[in-house]
Amino acid sequence: MKKLSFAVILSMIAFLIAPNTFAAGPGPMPDIVPGVVALDLDDDLSDSEVKAVATEYGVALEESSFQSEDTRIHRVRVGVGNVEAFIAKLRKDNRVENVEPIYMYYANFGDWKPNDPLLPKQWHMETVGARRAWMHVTGRGIKVAVVDTGVTCEDNNGFKRVSDLANTACDEGYNFIDDNNMPYDDNGHGTHVAGTIAQSTNNDLGGVGLAFHATIIPVKVLAGAGGGTTLQVANGVRFAADAGAHVINMSLGGGGPSEIMHDAIKYAKKKGVLVVVAAGNNGRSVEYPGAYPESFTVSATDEKNKIAQFSSRGPRVDIAAPGVNVLQQIICESGKNGCEEYRALNGTSMATPHVAGAAALLMSTGITNPQLVEEILKNNTSEPGGDNKVITGDDHDDLYGAGVLNIGKAVTYTTWKNMLSRVGLVVLFSLILAKCIRKEDRLPTNIGYTVGALLFGVGLMGFIPFVSSSTTIPLYLLSHPIPEWDMLVSASIHSWLPLSTFLVPLALSTLFYGVNKARPFVAGVSVGTAAYMTSVIVLQLITSTTLGLTVLGVWGVINVGMCGWIAWLNLKK
Repeated sequence: MKKLSFAVILSMIAFLIAPNTFAAGPGPMPDIVPGVVALDLDDDLSDSEVKAVATEYGVALEESSFQSEDTRIHRVRVGVGNVEAFIAKLRKDNRVENVEPIYMYYANFGDWKPNDPLLPKQWHMETVGARRAWMHVTGRGIKVAVVDTGVTCEDNNGFKRVSDLANTACDEGYNFIDDNNMPYDDNGHGTHVAGTIAQSTNNDLGGVGLAFHATIIPVKVLAGAGGGTTLQVANGVRFAADAGAHVINMSLGGGGPSEIMHDAIKYAKKKGVLVVVAAGNNGRSVEYPGAYPESFTVSATDEKNKIAQFSSRGPRVDIAAPGVNVLQQIICESGKNGCEEYRALNGTSMATPHVAGAAALLMSTGITNPQLVEEILKNNTSEPGGDNKVITGDDHDDLYGAGVLNIGKAVTYTTWKNMLSRVGLVVLFSLILAKCIRKEDRLPTNIGYTVGALLFGVGLMGFIPFVSSSTTIPLYLLSHPIPEWDMLVSASIHSWLPLSTFLVPLALSTLFYGVNKARPFVAGVSVGTAAYMTSVIVLQLITSTTLGLTVLGVWGVINVGMCGWIAWLNLKK
C-alpha cells in the first residue's frame, strides 16, 4: 500500500507475528508438571480394554489431544506424592508402552541469570517466575514501604547497613517506636522482608531480591521483640502513603479489628497505594489487618506449591506465595556489631514480600493503577500443587485465593498486551493519516516516520525483552517507548504522563519546522504519542487518583486530536 511507509508495515508485521516466535519463554513453572503423568497405552488396545485399565487403577484418563483415540496417549492426575509409585506400578503392566512424568520445555533464548551465589537455594524465586519477569523489568521507579521492625539502610548509632542491601536504594523512613528518623532493625524480621523485595542483585554476593531496582522506604512500627501497637502501625501506614510509596508491605498481624487501622489502610488506598498484607500464621482464619477488604492478602505455600500448614486461610485470602524455607539476609545480635547472616524463615510474613515485590515489577511496566495490578496478578497465577482443586481465572479458594503468585507470567502477559495494542493503534492512526493526506502532499513513506512512531508508541526495539534481558539502562531505553522513560525517575511522575502529550511533538515541530527531512519523523512522533496515550486511557493503566478518569479522558481526546493535527501539518507540502 503506497500510502503507508513500507518500513512501518514491516515493523508492525514483525511485532504481530512475534508471539508465535517467543511466547513460550523461559518458564517460571517447575520442570515437571506436578501430580500429573503421561500414560501411553498399547495402540492395539480396544476401547473397552482402555476403560478396563482406568478402572483397575482407579484413575480417569484425560485425552492429551484430539489424536488420543489413535495414539492412546493420555494424561492421568495422581497427586504430587503419588507420581513415583504410580509410574513404578504401571511400568510392570504389559498393556502400557510408556508412563512418565510430564516435563516442561521452553524456547531457548537470552535468559538472564544473576551471579548471586545463593540463588540456587532460593527456590521461591524460581517458583514465582522471577527470571522471566527480569527479562522485561526490575522495579525501576517504584517505592515499596516496609512497615515492619525496621530496615537498617544506613550506618547510624551502632547499627550497620547489611552488606546485601548495599546497592539497594533507600528513602528516608521513620521510627514510630522511638519517635525519630532512624528506622533501624533490631530484630531482623524487617531486613529479611526487605531482602525478598529488593535485595541487591547481581553483586556476586548472597541472594537476590525480586524487584531489585525498587526503592525501599523503611518504616519501623515493631520493636526489637517483634511487637507494636495499633496506633504505631496505623501511623506507619499513613506515613508511608504520604512519603510516596506505591506499595506498602505489611508482614504483620494479630489482635482484633481497629477502625483506626482500617482508616489508615483506606487512606493509603485512596492515595493510589497497593497495600499487601500477610494472612497470618494461625492455620485458621485471616488475621487483621489482612482481614480488611482493602488489603491485598497473602497466604503461604511450600516448595510443592501446597498451602503451608501454619498459613491462615479463608475467603479474605487474595493470592498465595512462597512462605516456607525462604532464604534472605538477616541481622543478628540485635543489629549491633555488624552481625549478619543468611537464614531461611517460614511464615506468611515471608510470602507477603514476594507479592509486594511482584507488584513493584508489574508497576514498573508503566501501570500505576493498583486495582489493575491486583487484577493482573490474580488472573496470571500458577496452579496450586498436591491434590487441591485447580484455581483458574476469577475462581476463588480459601487456601490460595486466585492461585499461586507467578510474576513471570503476569509481566509477560502485560508486556504483550500493551505492545500489541500500541502496534495496532499506530497502524490505525497511520491509515487514518494517510487517508487524510491528498496525493500531492508528503505521504508517510520515510523511514524517519517509522522511527518516530516506534520510539514514542512501542519502543524502538520493543522485542528486546523476548530475546535478551533489559536489566541495563541502555537496553531499557531501547525496549521501552519514550513516554515510559520517566519511570526511571518515579512512577509518580509517570502518572502525570509528561512525555506522552502533544507538547512533545509540538516542541519538535517548532524546532525542526524548517528542516523538511525531519518533518516525517515529527509526524511519526505525533502518531506514536497518540497511540501511547490512547492505550494508557483505554487499558486504564494509570491510577485515577492523579487526574480523575473524566479529566484524563478529556485530556486524552485533546492530546490525540492535537497529535493528529501536528502529524498532518508536518506531512503537508
